[in-house]
Amino acid sequence: MGNEGIAMETVVSNTRRGVRAALVALVVGMLAFGVLIGQSIGAHGDDVVGPAGGEVVADAAQPASNGSLSWRLSEYVFTNPASFGLRSATAPATYDSATSWTFTAGTGTYDPSTGATSLDFTGEMIFENTAAGNYGFKFANPKLTVAAGGVGSVTADVSIRSFGGAPWGSPVTGVTVATFTVSGTTVTTGHVAFTVTPDFIPRTDLSAPGANPNDFRQFPQSLIDTAGASFAGHFRQTAVGQTNKAPAAINVAFDFVPPKVWTPNVGVSKTTNLAYAGETVTVTGTDFDPATNVGTAPPLSGQPTGVYVVFGRFTEPWKPSAAAPAGNREQLASKWVLPAASRAILDPTSTNAAFGTLAADGSFSVELPVAPGGTTAGGYGIAVYAAGGAMNAAHEFLTPITFAAAPPVVEPEPEPEVPTNPVLGGGLDWGVKQSFRSYILTGPANGAITTAGGATTNPDGSFHFPLDATGDEYDGSDVDAAFLGSVHFTGHSGALDMTISDLHVVTNGNAGQIVGDITNTALSSTAVELYDDVVIVDLDLSGITPVVVGTSLVWQNVSSKLASGGAPAFDGFYTTGTPFDPATFAITFQDVPDGNSPTGPKLASLNKTTVAHGESLTVTADGFTPGEQVEVWVHSDPIFIGAARADGNGNVVYTFTVTTAVPVGTHHVEVRGISSSHAQLSGEFSVTGARTLAFTGSNGSSANLALLGGVMVILGAGALLAAHRQRRRQPLEVS
Repeated sequence: MGNEGIAMETVVSNTRRGVRAALVALVVGMLAFGVLIGQSIGAHGDDVVGPAGGEVVADAAQPASNGSLSWRLSEYVFTNPASFGLRSATAPATYDSATSWTFTAGTGTYDPSTGATSLDFTGEMIFENTAAGNYGFKFANPKLTVAAGGVGSVTADVSIRSFGGAPWGSPVTGVTVATFTVSGTTVTTGHVAFTVTPDFIPRTDLSAPGANPNDFRQFPQSLIDTAGASFAGHFRQTAVGQTNKAPAAINVAFDFVPPKVWTPNVGVSKTTNLAYAGETVTVTGTDFDPATNVGTAPPLSGQPTGVYVVFGRFTEPWKPSAAAPAGNREQLASKWVLPAASRAILDPTSTNAAFGTLAADGSFSVELPVAPGGTTAGGYGIAVYAAGGAMNAAHEFLTPITFAAAPPVVEPEPEPEVPTNPVLGGGLDWGVKQSFRSYILTGPANGAITTAGGATTNPDGSFHFPLDATGDEYDGSDVDAAFLGSVHFTGHSGALDMTISDLHVVTNGNAGQIVGDITNTALSSTAVELYDDVVIVDLDLSGITPVVVGTSLVWQNVSSKLASGGAPAFDGFYTTGTPFDPATFAITFQDVPDGNSPTGPKLASLNKTTVAHGESLTVTADGFTPGEQVEVWVHSDPIFIGAARADGNGNVVYTFTVTTAVPVGTHHVEVRGISSSHAQLSGEFSVTGARTLAFTGSNGSSANLALLGGVMVILGAGALLAAHRQRRRQPLEVS
């Protein structure tokens, strides 16, 4: 599975792209079929722990409200009774004869980082002459704008009533009535206030000799043009010393929503002297902006992807935002923390332990198992960084952790020497998990299963792995045996890709393990993860006694459950302890092993001990469930003969013709129950002669039944297989 991810910088590094990520939701839904696929992630890092600085939301423009704009326009307009004897306002604007016109309830935007402001107001400021000409002005719906840098303006819709009390003219919209530069602003929490003095610019229309433009100034030209020649004198100086015509100061105030400044931080419940055997720590985060780290690939395109929380070994540089190699982040355990809405896409029931939830306030808390391991020289630590391929330096943290010293190694007492008895062959029959095979071959994965390197597929769909007879496979009580070959699972048009290989079985009394290599590309990843010599399943040999058949020892139908070390290889979709298929393994020696007797099932009986090709042979067995279907096999190279059904007393009598498919030599017959797993082996019989007949089987009245599924019992293998690389031994760790 991907080396970096949940399904993830890779699961989970592993950025998962395209159809793989799109299939994650489907895979989660198919857990009932036994599929185990997902994402993983990686990490490594520095010794800096704590926030990397405030992280401000991307959109700096914030809503502004409760705006007010107070303006006397000019002392000439506001106080001269001869020119404007009547002043008023239209709500929500107000007029105060002692101060100014005031517009309220302004709304707009404000950028705290640049000061850029835009405020819109409604209402009218009105000034009229009712005694000398009965004319008037309306400034309606003003808009204040300030650009980054402080240059601003006030525009309004200007209406004029001409001399003689004529009707009000149509408003001229968007007239610039003031320009200014903001030189000082008072900003408190959520509130802004400033005062500006509008520009009073020199008139450019004066051409009289000796005229000094500095003595003749005006409002913006757009207002002069709108007022027209008859009324322009109200907004510009027409004689020296008319200082009362200068624009009055404008007072502006408004509220805004301060942008959220996220200050992410990470805490780890224990960082030093952790148990060498491993323990679980709690990783907490605060103030992580849930809206950041947006995904670019389905099914999280455009959705926030949260962060990865990773335990592993880290080498500098480790941060993804610094383009550090993924190999500098060796992942040993991980969780994918997502906002609730995004998690619902990948984990609809919120029950998958591979995920955590990032709350709306930016907090999370997840538990992470930690234990020494890995292959790199990087320091142990717990890293947090942006998920889904996003790069966000503000979300990158590394907390170093240390473990207690390893316990001293106690040298075992020398084992008594075992008499030399060379191993000639053997094999392992194991189907991994039947529901997983069904999902691949007949389920929605629409995939394929292939074997290689000597491994083959049994008639019941399980797999046979030949023994690699190059070492000490059996010490007289316990097994440490390696097996050749591999099984390759593919599905979802190649998005699911898993190989299991290099298997070996290790037992210690009633406990055991199947150890092997697993390579996997998860659905949400393009990178390949390698789990090298991982404990895939734990074996329970309670009540299992190896059966001696000829020179072979056979351990039949040993139950298996997914081990804690194997669960991560399946991305957490199967939990530790999930039952997997039973295993049967056999070791064939040159001679019958000393100290072992046929203490297995009661022997089935044969009607003869020597038979030629073409002759019939009858086997009789008992102890089966009444009416149970059984399979009949000939060993040592297992050959399926046929199927029968036990009678009402659980007895089976089955006659078959010995064909040339059964080679000349010594063999045994096995009768195996389908539902009860009860089995009986016969004593030896010898095949001689060369007559060739097609075999037919019967139980007295019925023809051969169809081949039924089951786990093949291996009672030996062929000749010694070609040399295979010496397997890596793993010490048995029985929990």
